[in-house]
Amino acid sequence: MLTINLLQALPKTPLWERLARDGRIADDPELESNVRFLRPYGEVVAAWRRCIAHAYAPERLFARFRHQVDTTYTHRILPPVRGRLTIANLQQGAVLGFRILTRVGIKSDYRRYFWRAAAYAFKRGQIDAALGMGFVAHHLIQFSREALRGEQNASFYSTHERENHKPHSFAA
Repeated sequence: MLTINLLQALPKTPLWERLARDGRIADDPELESNVRFLRPYGEVVAAWRRCIAHAYAPERLFARFRHQVDTTYTHRILPPVRGRLTIANLQQGAVLGFRILTRVGIKSDYRRYFWRAAAYAFKRGQIDAALGMGFVAHHLIQFSREALRGEQNASFYSTHERENHKPHSFAA
């Protein structure tokens, strides 16, 4: 999975100290980062937007997940299942599975890419991987679309809140 952020210097880190010494810490709530970049700020943000638009495009995202079915998921170390199978867990799993299948597999505009990757995982007996990829992909796709509209921060570490933004979820 790719996590693409603008650089955000965290206090009490070597990066923060170095940038502070160089006068490159910004305290402007209008900016997406607290770093004064060497390149023009607008160019940096535009490059970030191009990156997330490209990387989180549904066809590319699900192609990477499909690749992971063979290269990563088959090599996972699974913890013992003992004691985890309860009625409550089964109900939660069924609800989450239903929501993924309806929101991603039926209602989304990227359902074709989801089903292609999910079918690939199902054929290899990796139902959990198919549901997991649907869940993660949905959130990454929604995040990138919101970010491209200016409704999300360019860094997961940003302390700035976006106004009028309701996070997407599978909760309701």
